[in-house]
Amino acid sequence: MTITRYYRASDESSGIAALEQAGLSGVDAETGRRWYSQRTPIVDVVGQIMLTPPVLDDEGNETTPAVFAEGWHWNIYGGEAVESLAEFEIDAPTNPRRKLAGT
Repeated sequence: MTITRYYRASDESSGIAALEQAGLSGVDAETGRRWYSQRTPIVDVVGQIMLTPPVLDDEGNETTPAVFAEGWHWNIYGGEAVESLAEFEIDAPTNPRRKLAGT
C-alpha cells in the first residue's frame, strides 16, 4: 500500500517555495520549466480545488464566479514524511479530488 500525504499552503508561491526547500521541486536550467519529483516520493500538484463551478448565462458570460477551497494543494505519494513540510500537512480528505491509481 502506498502512503499518501495531503498538503495545503496559503497560496501557490508558498507551496512551491516549501517544495523547493524540501528538494521536491525546482526549475530546469536548460528549459526554464518547473519540475516536481516523479520518483519516490512522487509530488502531485492539485493546485486550487474548485468546489462549485461558475454559472454562465446563455451567451457564456459568468453570472456567478466559481468557489474554491482555501489554499493551494498537493499530494505526496510514497516515501517518508518530509519534516520541512510538516506545517503544510493536512488530514486526509473524506472525498479526495485525485488519487494515485491503485491507492
